[in-house]
Amino acid sequence: MKKIILISLLFMTILSSCGTNNPTNNTSVSTNNTETSTGTQNSVEQNYLYVDVRTDEEWAEGHIDGAVHLTLADVEAGKTEILPKDKELRVYCRSGRRSAQAIEALKKQGFTNLVNAGGMKDIKDVTIVK
Repeated sequence: MKKIILISLLFMTILSSCGTNNPTNNTSVSTNNTETSTGTQNSVEQNYLYVDVRTDEEWAEGHIDGAVHLTLADVEAGKTEILPKDKELRVYCRSGRRSAQAIEALKKQGFTNLVNAGGMKDIKDVTIVK
């Protein structure tokens, strides 16, 4: 009888430890200048920069942490002196249409390392700030 109770208690202990609600390490955390993966402390300098070409109102609603904000009109007007030419520029907007237009304008201004990141909903593993 003691054996059955002991086995039952052991089984319940094992079963209850499987359902713990403790948070686990994040799979990817991105900050302005470093990227940390799987909770480790291995940091690498980012060789890319997110460029948000949405309106000022859309930017205020939320944007990628560390992104640079230039409206599509600013990009088309050549107000891109703050953008580095030695990094990959990942251009995004709300749906992807304006980012494609911005990339065409940036190409005409001599930028070559460009990626259309699409819309906000398409971008994964980033921190959104308001």
